[in-house]
Amino acid sequence: MKALCTLFGFCVPLVIASQIWQQVGGAPNTFGAQVIHGDSVFNELYVGGWLPFLNNSSVWAFSGNQWRQLDSCAPSGHSVTGITGFQNHIYVGSTYHGYDCSTLMRWDGASWDTMQEHPELFVRDLRVIGDDLYVSGDISKIGSQEINHVARFDGSDFHPVAEGTLGGFQVVVTAVAMYQGHLYVGGSFYDPAYPELHCLVRVVDGRWEPVPGWKIPVSGGVADLLVYQDKLYVAGGFTKSQGALGDNIVAFDGQNWFELQGGLTHIASNMEVYGDQIFVSGYFGGTWDIPSHSIIKWDGYRWCDVGKAVFKINDTQLAYLNDFTVWNDTLYAIGNFNLISNDSILGVAKLLHPDTTVTCTDSTGLTLVWSSGEASTPRPKSLSVWPNPTSGLITIQHPGFSPAASYPVAVSNTLGQVVLRVPDWQMEPLDLSALSPGLFIISVGAGGAVWRAKVVLSH
Repeated sequence: MKALCTLFGFCVPLVIASQIWQQVGGAPNTFGAQVIHGDSVFNELYVGGWLPFLNNSSVWAFSGNQWRQLDSCAPSGHSVTGITGFQNHIYVGSTYHGYDCSTLMRWDGASWDTMQEHPELFVRDLRVIGDDLYVSGDISKIGSQEINHVARFDGSDFHPVAEGTLGGFQVVVTAVAMYQGHLYVGGSFYDPAYPELHCLVRVVDGRWEPVPGWKIPVSGGVADLLVYQDKLYVAGGFTKSQGALGDNIVAFDGQNWFELQGGLTHIASNMEVYGDQIFVSGYFGGTWDIPSHSIIKWDGYRWCDVGKAVFKINDTQLAYLNDFTVWNDTLYAIGNFNLISNDSILGVAKLLHPDTTVTCTDSTGLTLVWSSGEASTPRPKSLSVWPNPTSGLITIQHPGFSPAASYPVAVSNTLGQVVLRVPDWQMEPLDLSALSPGLFIISVGAGGAVWRAKVVLSH
């Protein structure tokens, strides 16, 4: 394996793009796969969609050694749009119901249960929060229960999550998340009579409520929601030029909204936490500073590419990732790709080297773009670190720090990999002696602001 050496005399392995991803167990041609789920109960990987090259089937499972078809009876042209595990079953949501099929079905390891109280219209998202399964999409009723697009299933009964009107015509909910005790709901919905309830709302005391400060153009939409490092991340299709808070991804701490170093160049569709970082997929070409085709990672402080891999349908057509899952401590991805860089990999791939990075952004972390005025923190002008170079212990200081407060500190190498993290640093000397010699970036975050300084470690 090749190595990359720096001016400071230390070297790191250099992994090329074609070595980063690997085909999953001789996978069949899963072109058309939309969703993927790694299940710990059955210890299998499940892939769903509409798979025209696999007898127009809709669900396949991988045991770690071989693939097998689990026909959920969704016919040609109708796609599975959600898969997850809940109470020792695999739940599958789709866009079709009829005959012996339902838009919500479950698999017990041997057979399908069509669930008599199936949803009217279609399911777009399934996710488990706490002890409940949340079923979202374009749903008006489940059995005799009126549902306003999102239902909570406790294993026995379906319950609406809120009263009142959510959006107008063609409402589709694509994601939910529990944050600071409230259910947040995102998707594509807009009603001129309730313009404040636009594509992102939260449930408070059983009713839909606007999210403070949220702004999005009429043409925008929310694709995914994720809680990470005490913040709610919102991904989708929206731009600052049209009045949104950021470009395609933003973060919220309950009172303030933050931009992520300028955001992404185009739509962000899915997010997954893996290795203490957010991996984001979508139809983008990276950030405005670094190219990264269809996948990029965020460590809470900056963006880094994932080895410059390029997903392609063929030599001339680009492809994109549709979904992520973590199974047996490995990140798996699906999409409409037949090639990754120059390797033949069909539709399902696992990430072999998640820490591989060619380029990271080198600007400030989260940037405050809207504040309720209740808890905003001004950004100090600079951060001091000494001695520099150091043989181990360093002192970090700035006049804006309070001796009574604690701050999260991260130490990153030149590849953007976090090698040391102190979540509650209280201004004591920081010991770097366990690290290999080299150049490191010290990042201190407080109240949404992040300050950085470089330090050279030389034993």
